Amino acid sequence: MVSSGKPAQHIAEVEADLEKAEGMIRFLFNDVQLLKDGRHLQAEQMYRRVYRLHERLVNIRSEYNLRLKSGVTTAQIPVTQMPMTQIPMTQVHTAQVLQQSSSRVHPELDEVTLRYVHDLLGWVEENQRRVDEGEWGSDLPNVETQLGSHRGLHQSVEEFCSKIERAKADESQISPASKAAYCEYVGKLELQYGKLLKASKARLRYLVELHAFVSAATKELMWLNEKEEEEVNYDWSERNTNMASKKECYSGLMRELELREKKVNGVQATGDKLLRDGHPARQTIEAFTAALQTQWSWLLQLCCCIETHLKENTAYFQFFADVKEAEDKMKKMQEVMKRKYTCDRSITVTRLEDLLQDAADEKEQLAEFKTHLEGLKRRAKMVVQLKPRNPASAIKGKLPIQAVCDFKQMEITVHRGDECALLDNSQPFKWRVLNDQGSESSVPSICFLVSPTNKDAVNSVAGLDGNLQRLQTMWQMMFVDLKSMLSWQYLMRDIHIINSWNITM
Repeated sequence: MVSSGKPAQHIAEVEADLEKAEGMIRFLFNDVQLLKDGRHLQAEQMYRRVYRLHERLVNIRSEYNLRLKSGVTTAQIPVTQMPMTQIPMTQVHTAQVLQQSSSRVHPELDEVTLRYVHDLLGWVEENQRRVDEGEWGSDLPNVETQLGSHRGLHQSVEEFCSKIERAKADESQISPASKAAYCEYVGKLELQYGKLLKASKARLRYLVELHAFVSAATKELMWLNEKEEEEVNYDWSERNTNMASKKECYSGLMRELELREKKVNGVQATGDKLLRDGHPARQTIEAFTAALQTQWSWLLQLCCCIETHLKENTAYFQFFADVKEAEDKMKKMQEVMKRKYTCDRSITVTRLEDLLQDAADEKEQLAEFKTHLEGLKRRAKMVVQLKPRNPASAIKGKLPIQAVCDFKQMEITVHRGDECALLDNSQPFKWRVLNDQGSESSVPSICFLVSPTNKDAVNSVAGLDGNLQRLQTMWQMMFVDLKSMLSWQYLMRDIHIINSWNITM
């Protein structure tokens, strides 16, 4: 109706709708801010969609004001206010002619043009606020999201320069009465835009640096966590008897740590440099640097645990191997003695003398066995327990254990050498533990040794002691028999000699 020269109708309803739309978009901005505060993955995407809605509303309001106050048609809207793709080619020339004379014919257009520059300034100020209030992600996914989002924003900021150039070109279309205010707006727009562009470039650089650091730190932390899981879940129970494999695994781990230490130190050095240079994501960088240091120190502590377990496992399996070897030797000696010293009166004196010499040698072996057994008795008192590391061997009551490294968490703290109590071993790699301060919690089982005395070790030595005593008794009886047999043979020989004498009276 305005285009045909008739009075506008429904002005109040249209303005109410525009106000309502602006209020709805304001609520949408609040909703999007909640998404950003909650670090929603699509927060930035939703923000851009709402912002495009806001730009559309600004354009619609500008067009409405232009039509209502000047009574011109769409073709008469300044070219800078409408994208060229929305203006029919047949109307472009008319629009340009009207632009040249708008200051004379329609001074109301000054207000629309000023409003347009004001909206541009609002866009710059809004995005300056976004850049200034931009957060710094606390993990790799958040940092990647922020970097991708800001790259899109930075591209928009760079492209915004063309809008400023168009706004400067519109200065010739402004009436003299409004030109001073317009130039002031454009000057302020250029100044604020320069600040925004500088701040956007700086944030982009900081995000690129942060992303590189967090990516490298996350990679090292993942490796450290994987190694921690491997070592914490390693089977140190009596079921795993392959000591050669255990030692090789430990040697391989130490070689890997030696190579990895350079990478970890390199990442930490990068973080330290970013902090010295005043990187604004200080909290994130400090958190990753501290996590690397903590995880690296913890893995080194696990290496100390592994070294202790290797030593105790070696002593454990070597002890029982020595017990088995002693049992076998005793059994073999017993069989030899039964077979070797079974004889009757037909045996010769020479053979008996040889057997007695062998018996004397075996007496020395029995003495050596006794000395060896005393050593096994002493070792048995130091052998740790491995069976409780197997959930199949359920414990009763509180089992004494000893910490082999420092371990600290909210519920419990233990130090190397502390005497604690094992309450529950139903999980092979996580034990319910009570420390000497009365605190109770689940702790990796690799942090502890099950203290001696090992009843199996003591009982096995006791069994050896009984076997040795029986063997000594057996040897004594056989030795007595041999001596008796030899004495009888001597007697018979003497009688035979006497009988052979030719004695005349």
